[in-house]
Amino acid sequence: MQLSMMGKSLRSRMTVTILTTILVLLGASTWINYSQFRKVTETSAFESAAREANNNALIVNNWLQAQGDKLLALANTSDMKRMNLAVQIPILEKLSADNPHLELMFIADRTGITVDSTGGSQDISDREYFQKAMSTGTIWYSEPI
Repeated sequence: MQLSMMGKSLRSRMTVTILTTILVLLGASTWINYSQFRKVTETSAFESAAREANNNALIVNNWLQAQGDKLLALANTSDMKRMNLAVQIPILEKLSADNPHLELMFIADRTGITVDSTGGSQDISDREYFQKAMSTGTIWYSEPI
């Protein structure tokens, strides 16, 4: 009888030890799988977001280029080059009305004095975009306001 009790006790201890080991290994395996899945998911999400941001930047860049091309074509017309405000203001008003994404259209002389589509005027000679446009002869955009 003593031997059979000892066998049961040993069997119980071995069963508990094996079950505990299995549970620890299962827990460790689950944690490793979770960590790897999280890393892969985060990496995939960040890469997808970066691709989407690059695509959006390309779309915005292409849109800005098209707008710049239109403005450059307009700037090269004889009506705009003559600097006759009676002719230019109606053109700017129509351009503003036809393009709701443009809040304000203005034309500047070589000194940086502007006349805008609402009839207002200001001095932009100290603005970076004006200085860059004058020094390079190309279109420059202000930072978004």
